[in-house]
Amino acid sequence: MAKPSAPSYGQFDPMDKTVESLLAESRQLNKDLTELANKRNTSHTRQSDRRKREQLLKVEMKIHDSLASYSKPQCQSICDDVCNRLPREVRDMIYSFTHEHETIYVGPEYLLRTSTQRPCEADRDAHYWDAEYMGVQTQREMVESWYRTTLFYFYDKAHNASVVEQFLVLDRWGLHVKPRDFICRVRFELSAGSVLHGQGDSYPNGPRITCCAMQNVGQRLVEPIQNLHLLPNHVHFFIRIHTYGALQTGCIPKDELSSTVGIIVRRLKELRAAGHRFVVQWPDLGEFELSSGSGTHSPDDWTKRLEDAAELVRCTRARKGSDFSM
Repeated sequence: MAKPSAPSYGQFDPMDKTVESLLAESRQLNKDLTELANKRNTSHTRQSDRRKREQLLKVEMKIHDSLASYSKPQCQSICDDVCNRLPREVRDMIYSFTHEHETIYVGPEYLLRTSTQRPCEADRDAHYWDAEYMGVQTQREMVESWYRTTLFYFYDKAHNASVVEQFLVLDRWGLHVKPRDFICRVRFELSAGSVLHGQGDSYPNGPRITCCAMQNVGQRLVEPIQNLHLLPNHVHFFIRIHTYGALQTGCIPKDELSSTVGIIVRRLKELRAAGHRFVVQWPDLGEFELSSGSGTHSPDDWTKRLEDAAELVRCTRARKGSDFSM
């Protein structure tokens, strides 16, 4: 394979000479301003300072105007050279140092934004997203890098199942780039309903009363993540399960809870078997946390750990009820 020839920047020589003289003038003006700052404060030094600052502003505007007409072709030339000379792994390292690493909230409103609006937030107007500066190949690779490094937060518990299904194939950048092929970091808030259980209890120090009997809890909880083990990259999931006091009130019957735990564990085993990582928290179980990276617990232990944690909550509720009735 022929070695790439060295890039030619001859077309930028006129710009270099123009900017070089302007930069020299700018440096001299800054030096003059520093010297004036060290002199005694008089009306003469104040007038000189104001005059120098006005000159400096004009010079900086000339530098900006001189660079503007050359910036796009020069940026493209540099990016093309990077693409020709460096392997993709190194280019991805460069991209990850260039763009922001963000948390993007993904809900129904994310799906409604126009395709002409870049989905990034902090650096949406940066030139490095623009193909006129970066070239088509570098622009696409930058977008792929953004998907890999961004944390996508699926916060809308009521709509997460439909939102994630659409998000995975939504080409928000207009570059035929599907998120499902590149995302590596996601967070999910999961719930089987929005009812705050036991809120009608008139005795805050007593047992929290059962207000309903929840059904099909497990399937409703895991619906948003049921096919995500098929994602091609090794994705890191952070998952929080919300049951809003249903364990403390007994609104999830014991048989339903056992079924729910079984469904959750099956989904987690699918994720782990596909090479994904996860951390699962369940606030109703207190400080309980389940991690795919835990060295002390195998997947076969997950069911027992969840059931033991849930049983502890149920026993605590029963003990409160016994104490309250005395």
